[in-house]
Amino acid sequence: MRYFYLFLLWAFSTDLVVGASDTDSIINIDAVEVARHRFEVLSVGATVQPVDTFLLKVSRSLSLPDLLVFSGLNVNNYGPGGLSTIAVRGMSASHTAVVWDEVNLQSPMNGQFNLSVVPACFLDKASIQYGGSGVNYGSGSMTGIVHMGTANLFQQPNQLWFSPAIGSFGNKSMGAGYKWGNHWIATSLKTFLQQADNDFPFKNTTDFYQRTVRQTNAGLKQYGVFPQFAIRTSERSMLKASCWIQQYNKDIQTMMTSSSPNLSHQNDHNVWLNVQWKYVDSAYILSVRNAYLYNQVLYFDPSQGTTDNHSRSYITELESRIWVRKNHWLQVGINYTIDNAFSQGYNENPTRSRASMFMQYKIENIASRLNLALGARQEYVSYFTPLVYSAGIEYRVTQRWRVTANLSKNYRIPTLNDLYWKEDAFAKGNPSLKPEWGWSGEWGVHQMWNIGGLQLEASQMFFYNKIYNWIMWQPDTVGKWQPINKSQGKSQGVDLRFKSQYQTSRIRSTTAFSYQYTYARTLQSNGQWGNLPPDYMPIHKASLSQMFTYKNLAVGYIHNYTGLRYTLGSRLPAYQVADLFGQYTLYKNQFKLSLQFRINNLWNQFYQVRQYYAMPMRNYLFTLMLDFSAKP
Repeated sequence: MRYFYLFLLWAFSTDLVVGASDTDSIINIDAVEVARHRFEVLSVGATVQPVDTFLLKVSRSLSLPDLLVFSGLNVNNYGPGGLSTIAVRGMSASHTAVVWDEVNLQSPMNGQFNLSVVPACFLDKASIQYGGSGVNYGSGSMTGIVHMGTANLFQQPNQLWFSPAIGSFGNKSMGAGYKWGNHWIATSLKTFLQQADNDFPFKNTTDFYQRTVRQTNAGLKQYGVFPQFAIRTSERSMLKASCWIQQYNKDIQTMMTSSSPNLSHQNDHNVWLNVQWKYVDSAYILSVRNAYLYNQVLYFDPSQGTTDNHSRSYITELESRIWVRKNHWLQVGINYTIDNAFSQGYNENPTRSRASMFMQYKIENIASRLNLALGARQEYVSYFTPLVYSAGIEYRVTQRWRVTANLSKNYRIPTLNDLYWKEDAFAKGNPSLKPEWGWSGEWGVHQMWNIGGLQLEASQMFFYNKIYNWIMWQPDTVGKWQPINKSQGKSQGVDLRFKSQYQTSRIRSTTAFSYQYTYARTLQSNGQWGNLPPDYMPIHKASLSQMFTYKNLAVGYIHNYTGLRYTLGSRLPAYQVADLFGQYTLYKNQFKLSLQFRINNLWNQFYQVRQYYAMPMRNYLFTLMLDFSAKP
């Protein structure tokens, strides 16, 4: 791989020099609108939290779960590098979608997505949208969405970058990328390699003597490539192709309760291809998108051998935004998806097709104060799913005060595992399952003040979610597990956020604080609401971050608090984890060299995200970032 990166450096730095003279030939065809994703335009009244762009830039050697934890979200993972999922506002991981450039990545087999396979350096931007968005993204987007985005290549400078990193417990990684383009054509390539032993010491609280031991069978190896290509097919249209190829090999971490090392491991193979053509006119925007998603999971257990599970999804979508009149526009679209899967646990290799129609109408700047949006979606999957719809409003009371509200009906169809798992001694599927459906709503008050160079923002959001026909696996009368439409779930709470930013020509200081209170319950078999929240759902969650830059120096401190959680009748104590990093940057003409040192778990806290899965104590990471940009 060393020779591979040297080749990239030689080959693409030549291209950067040759193409540098053409980078300023960008035509103005409402480029801001072209670059905006659907949710950025249509999420009227909903809370959308973008990941801080500075944090994204300084986190090239990290993964997507790290970024989401820094943003104060509740991420569940099975140890460092292990399976990571996200649950938003009191519901499960299958109710939160993960979307990559308008493509929903949720697995058709289990309805979830492993966040750990995503390196942060492959992302140009990321956002978390709270509340349901079934109108926009269909099945599964019931309580929240994680959006992963790539930039418009024609708006990016020609550049080449390298980012090697080395850290505690055998953690070594290398990220690299380039972008080259002119007026008519642009291309980029990003690569990432990582290896870690994760043999960290920890205090085993399940041991009678609570001895300190070293973690076993927790290593990982991953590599990925992410090429992109864009071409202007005319002065008003553009064709873009993106291909994400990922290999993720992870040993399954030995649990604290095990008397001998675990020997199982899992290999994830992912190939995602997204091809989009977009045409921009003064009266409408037309987009055609085709995507192919391949996901394979090979699980090896010494007692059972290798289990192969893989799925393929083919997605075709046509979308148009039409300007009806001034400040009025209509969005209409159709989506056709084919899912097929293979598993040794299935009776057959199922294929499922889905056809959807969706529409939204938006009115902006009514009397320079009011935005409104209404939408609906209907899907057919050998039967009609529940019709879903949404309504959003934003009203500017004064220059400083703004109120918002959003209400949506959403749904989730049964997964292929739910329907087709063959009967064995332990479990069986249920082909008679009905789709889940439910409501998601929120309203909020937002304030903003500007005092000299100081900008203050505060938001108070109140939310409520209700899900019917919740699909849950439960044991039958003989102890065999089966999914049934028996449970209901609800959650409600408050989301408080505060942000201050002070900036001068040399200094930039940003402070952000968030707090979430979530009251969540599920309906029990006796018809009564349970006394405890769902597994691993904290009632209290808080986050504090401070970013400070002075000339070439940057310092960041991130502190997260996760409250008491319950699982299987036991309690997991609350914990606090803090990270600190410092970065110094040197500039020389078009070269930029950044040296970063990061301390994770600064206060050396012992904690568990999942029960009996140890997490590292204080550890370190050193990253070097070298960027070369061509002259404009």
